[in-house]
Amino acid sequence: MKNTKSKLGTIKVCLERNSVNALLAMLDTMMIAGDETTFGDAARALRDKIIKHGKPIRLGDMDEVQIFFYENEAEKLIVLVSLYLSLTQNSHPDRSPEIGLRYEKGLGMPKEAEQNPQ
Repeated sequence: MKNTKSKLGTIKVCLERNSVNALLAMLDTMMIAGDETTFGDAARALRDKIIKHGKPIRLGDMDEVQIFFYENEAEKLIVLVSLYLSLTQNSHPDRSPEIGLRYEKGLGMPKEAEQNPQ
């Protein structure tokens, strides 16, 4: 049986210059807005990692930054981006009713599996 507590892997992310600048600006904003909170601390740690460990690369005529995130860092980054977008977007449609339609409430099994027992 495979050990479920295996070592965390890394996720490679390549962002062009404008995108990494936008990401760093968002993290700066989250640091200020979340000062002395776990959100602010996570934003600071991610910003510092990008600045310290990001590797500038040139692909043709494009400048990019290559960064490797651990899974837990990627999780924090997704949460921060989602929070930032929810705070800065004026309105957005409620898409939550579309999520999880294939699962029967309370069972956690795909509807297809329930309808087609084998």
